[in-house]
Amino acid sequence: MREYSKRNQMVEMVFFTLIILISFSYIFPFYMISALALGANAYKNPPEFLPQGFRVSGFIKIINHPDFLRWVGNSFLYATLITVGALILSSIFAYAITRYNFPGKEVIFWLVLLGMMVPGIVIYIPIYYQLAKLGLINTYIGIIVPPMASAYSAFLLKQSFESVPKDYDEAASIDGAGALTILFRIVLPIAKPAIITATLFNWVMNWNNFVWPLLVLTTSDKYPLVLGVLYMGLSYTIEYDMIAAGILICMLPSVILYLVGIDYFMKGVVVGGLKK
Repeated sequence: MREYSKRNQMVEMVFFTLIILISFSYIFPFYMISALALGANAYKNPPEFLPQGFRVSGFIKIINHPDFLRWVGNSFLYATLITVGALILSSIFAYAITRYNFPGKEVIFWLVLLGMMVPGIVIYIPIYYQLAKLGLINTYIGIIVPPMASAYSAFLLKQSFESVPKDYDEAASIDGAGALTILFRIVLPIAKPAIITATLFNWVMNWNNFVWPLLVLTTSDKYPLVLGVLYMGLSYTIEYDMIAAGILICMLPSVILYLVGIDYFMKGVVVGGLKK
């Protein structure tokens, strides 16, 4: 019994040590970015891990950058329009899959699911060539429309819509409601946790999206903030405190949304994971 207890204690010690090491690996980069933004010099020998006097000059410099507000506005525009488009398209797709029977329905659903399993860069390349043929490189249509096809949102909403009884649809049909009325006025309000989860997921993913804007955009006036921070890092005189401040500002909306919507996010993930 005593040996069994000691073995359990050893297992717990190893387990908690691993948790601490993994947590440290996540927290340390965020800490160093914060320290750099507040004036620490991580590139001297030995590096500074604590700022020698807290300075906010990096935040002041990036906020006063002539393109800062334009980049922030672009990020909000892209993330919001892509999210709205993704929710509308995914809702219509999920409603059609869960409410109608038509030839090839299962094949279409699995082809959409395939989009969740393929790395994004593999999909980006053929889309990029199609946009180039259409002359849509470095345009708002090119940056906004292709990411509206969200396989994850379609899957999540499909799983949620399956839990909405079809009796509601039949009752609304008897009262003369059409398919779109039933979808937007009956099904979507009932599937609110999944809708909020899909909204958070799409908005944060597209706010932080780096690769797609890097491929499609060629002029800095259309850059989102995350690409603008890279653009500043490519200048001849690199100001690390300003770049670190830009990275923290990029993270801020995602952190706020996560803290505000964490309950809905967890409910939506559970619903999406449990329903068949």
